[in-house]
Amino acid sequence: MMTRSAVFVFLMLLLAGAVQAVEREHPAKAKVIQVDRDQKVLSLTVDDATVEVGDLFVVLREPDHAGIPEKNLAVIGIESIGKDQAVGKVLFGTMPSVGAVSKRFYGIPAVFTDRVGDPTPVTPALKARFPDLLWRDEPEASNDVPLVRFQVTGRGQAVATYNNTWLVGIVQTDAEAHRVGSVEGEASSSPYAKLPINAKSLSAFRSGSDYYFAAEHGNKLSFFLVDSSGAVQSLASIEVPRREKVIRMDWYVSENSYYLILNQWNGRSVSSSLIQLAEGKAETIGFIPLILGLQDLDADGRRETILGQSFYSEQGFGSEIYKISISPNGPDLEKAVHEELSQYTPVFRVIGAVVQNEPRPLNMVTVSQGKVSFFPAGTEGPHLDYEIGSRVAGTSMTYDVSPELVFSPRQTLFLPNLLVRSGGDAVNIGIPQESSAAEDMIGVYDTRVDWLTLRSGKSPKTQSTSLLTSVPVSPVSGNTELFFMSPDENSVQSDSFDVETLVYRAAMPTGR
Repeated sequence: MMTRSAVFVFLMLLLAGAVQAVEREHPAKAKVIQVDRDQKVLSLTVDDATVEVGDLFVVLREPDHAGIPEKNLAVIGIESIGKDQAVGKVLFGTMPSVGAVSKRFYGIPAVFTDRVGDPTPVTPALKARFPDLLWRDEPEASNDVPLVRFQVTGRGQAVATYNNTWLVGIVQTDAEAHRVGSVEGEASSSPYAKLPINAKSLSAFRSGSDYYFAAEHGNKLSFFLVDSSGAVQSLASIEVPRREKVIRMDWYVSENSYYLILNQWNGRSVSSSLIQLAEGKAETIGFIPLILGLQDLDADGRRETILGQSFYSEQGFGSEIYKISISPNGPDLEKAVHEELSQYTPVFRVIGAVVQNEPRPLNMVTVSQGKVSFFPAGTEGPHLDYEIGSRVAGTSMTYDVSPELVFSPRQTLFLPNLLVRSGGDAVNIGIPQESSAAEDMIGVYDTRVDWLTLRSGKSPKTQSTSLLTSVPVSPVSGNTELFFMSPDENSVQSDSFDVETLVYRAAMPTGR
């Protein structure tokens, strides 16, 4: 484990820019004169007066191997400079012996990666801050020299590690100064809108420059219209059908008709209600004993296909996938078995999986806690797995498999909250994570969104974005944009009866 002293050395190295280029022509050498193996501290005599705190030395040879390069690499960081000697710390490798000769280490290899660890071009600001690092586009696995890795963790920040093991510190990747303290200014996002209810869950849909929101609160569903300035207009309210637990809401739009799909749980099975919003009124127009989800099967940018699948506590997900149609002549629901997708169950589920049906072959992505799987041709042949985080946001329900039994086994139904956007030949899948406290930022919460860009015949590309807020947030379901919600903490702490729900809008990655 890296000690505080070693971290200090590395921070000095990184923040001071290591060594000056003029010294490269006269590399300094040092000889070990005293060692403390318990503390991994040693003293060196240096033949160069320009040695500074933060310099690195690499052991060239041990005293009993004169002239032979040392195979077991040891890196020493200089912690302090005395009159005739320097004190250093072993940062990597084994403690050298008294008499070992070391040489100042220049040109430390470095690589800049995204959140999932894939190399990406280093930012100009970061490169300018550390000109003495040898920036590489790809890490070289065969290289014997350890490297410094800068991995993006949030907006404008990266965590630096040495040799994939020891923490160096958190550095800025852009030109902005790092803020530590209370939230203000650009440190966190401001609410996009404030809804005048205490919502348990929200679902959003975009219409032109305005947004429709459906909010579940208590045993009611309320509908709001929010314009581009964030002004809120209340539209209608309705009782939750059958008073069953709401586990997911989604919007379906057909020929200027707006429908809210309501997935509900009664302790034994999932069923769905269809609510129509028209002329300022909300009305329940249908019920179907299936869990319903939306897909963009033709990759035209709209999720206009309603798919259904049964779910019972004793049996789990059903093996047949249904295509649901709304009759243009009335609120009647029609269903038909979708034979192509049914053959991919139980891998494919109407919620938690995304398919790209055009062009062939079928591409499919499934999301669960901690893992994303990409199937380039249905379930046939090999597939790729991605570690996407163990805190994927969604709805979880723990239930008894056989409620009649006293000692019934318990299982969990998890429905991840995904955002799917299609355009051109690509499908972009946003996978929100649960909020967590941002490192080194007091009163700030970081909500990460992992993105996969899916193109037919190619492996997915990955990218991450981050939303910083002053309160923990949860994702808003829906067929548009990327929203998050949170109760207004000020209202909650003051025991106000007029609790508001804060709505935040997160930025989409470039090119999506």
